[in-house]
Amino acid sequence: MPRRDGGLWRRPLSPPLRDAAELARDFDRSFEEPARATEAVEAFLALTAGGLPYAIRLSQVRGLLDGRRIVAVPSPAPALLGIVSARAEILPVYDLARLLGGEAGSVQAACPWLLLVDAPAPAALAFSRFEGHARVPAAPVGSDLDGRRRATIQLAGHSRAVIDPAVLEAAIRRQTQTKET
Repeated sequence: MPRRDGGLWRRPLSPPLRDAAELARDFDRSFEEPARATEAVEAFLALTAGGLPYAIRLSQVRGLLDGRRIVAVPSPAPALLGIVSARAEILPVYDLARLLGGEAGSVQAACPWLLLVDAPAPAALAFSRFEGHARVPAAPVGSDLDGRRRATIQLAGHSRAVIDPAVLEAAIRRQTQTKET
């Protein structure tokens, strides 16, 4: 803080400048220290389907929509809610909770959240609540409540199963095949 001495303001002296030799030593020393590893992180979207918390890797999502009208179509797959127009495409819309083994009716047909995925065919997955985006350490794997081994992440103190779109596609195929036979 400046002092007033005899009517003049005096500023405290700044710390002495470092000389070139000291700067060179610090520079050389920085190469001797081990490199700090940066932690790999993955981005996830957090959501609720059928009252249960889930997450999906952002790299597996091509879009997130809300407020779209779903047009019902007949289908042997109980999880198929209908079709929707999104980004100049007509996509099938599946009830995500039903594909994950839950009960139907967890989404409002008039205004659900839709997750657009590509694996292995383009589709929209309807769910009840979008909770946000999070970045967590890469490749978290844990054990789910039923004892099966599947990827899980911890967000806000809650364990969330990580949704794999390829596994959902297999569930769709099983539903279609069992209804046709």
